[in-house]
Amino acid sequence: MARHHLIPGAVILGIAFILSILVSISVPYVRAFDIVRSSYGSAVSAGNDPIVSARWGIWGYCLEGSGSGNWECTSTGYAYNSEIGGQVVGKSWTRGLVIHPIATAAILVAWLLSFSAHLTVALIASLVSFLGCVLTLIVFAIDIALFVNVKNKMDNIGGSTKPGPAFWMTLVVLVLTAVAGCVVCFGRRRHKSKDAAYTVETKKPWYHRFRRSRY
Repeated sequence: MARHHLIPGAVILGIAFILSILVSISVPYVRAFDIVRSSYGSAVSAGNDPIVSARWGIWGYCLEGSGSGNWECTSTGYAYNSEIGGQVVGKSWTRGLVIHPIATAAILVAWLLSFSAHLTVALIASLVSFLGCVLTLIVFAIDIALFVNVKNKMDNIGGSTKPGPAFWMTLVVLVLTAVAGCVVCFGRRRHKSKDAAYTVETKKPWYHRFRRSRY
């Protein structure tokens, strides 16, 4: 397969992988990449300290204190609870977020396979890319469910809730993996068609078999 057929799919998958791995790091390790965030007009209680803002990620959540403005992040790992102003976001809403790194792994595999010039490997890359797309679709639905749940809970205490950057980055990854799967598959079919045309053009007619050699 000509290398120029590989470039578009590899570039798209590379961008999708970078975005997906940033989302997978998420809160509390990188506070900017949260899935859902809420702010409060007046300070609300969260444990012993009043807060004015909160962010939820894959591995935990972060709270902004009302007095100092400092952030305090809680890293609880897979499936966590959070309680703000008496409103609890339970483990059932955060457990499925672990699919984010799983989808990232699938996208990485598809990206590495997309560099191969072998037709079979290119087909596998396309299939793995679609698998990453399906996993991203599932986890994006989980992100939406988390957002809706947090919004409903925070509305009860006067909070203003909106999706965080990681939410929109996941949507972009979803689109990119779907496009990449189609691009890689199309590149494979295009190359296969060119190979078939080349074979027809260069193949000698059948009657040449019966011609005598001059030597």
